[in-house]
Amino acid sequence: MTANKTNHSTEVVRSINESAKRFFDAVESLRQAAWESFDRRRAFEWKLSFGLWTALALSIAGLAAGQVTFKPDAVAERWFVSAIASIVVVLHGWWSLYLAQVNDADLRKSYIYEREQRLALGISERTKPGEDINRVITLMTGRGWFAKHGGHVTQVAITAILAAGAAALAWLRYVVCALRGA
Repeated sequence: MTANKTNHSTEVVRSINESAKRFFDAVESLRQAAWESFDRRRAFEWKLSFGLWTALALSIAGLAAGQVTFKPDAVAERWFVSAIASIVVVLHGWWSLYLAQVNDADLRKSYIYEREQRLALGISERTKPGEDINRVITLMTGRGWFAKHGGHVTQVAITAILAAGAAALAWLRYVVCALRGA
């Protein structure tokens, strides 16, 4: 039975005319461009997140080791650290939300172009390969918001945890000094 499916698919591809082949190739260029745009952006977003996390981790290490110190009564400086940490989290969240939207657009375009390629080959929703492919695409596109954007949520959550750690350490030294009466 597998050989028949393979032969059927081969026959469909062999019967494609030159005009349909040019159309298929043009749509492949568009599909590939949409996918590459998504893929490049995804790689950049993770690199930026790792860089941000490294900076936050170094800030935490400096505060924990006492390399970054505040005068015991330097409340304004502590508020400044807390404000910067909050701004970093908000900006990272805003940027990540934007990336989620443009990534979705690129993926949707890629699915549309792929569908056009399948139709050019004679693979519609009514053929066995078309049914299987549509089932997978429906599964992927029908996921909830968190399932689609879990990577973005995770990145912002890590940023929030690190930023909160930096702010907490800045205030912890103040509290410890206040308790000691310094």
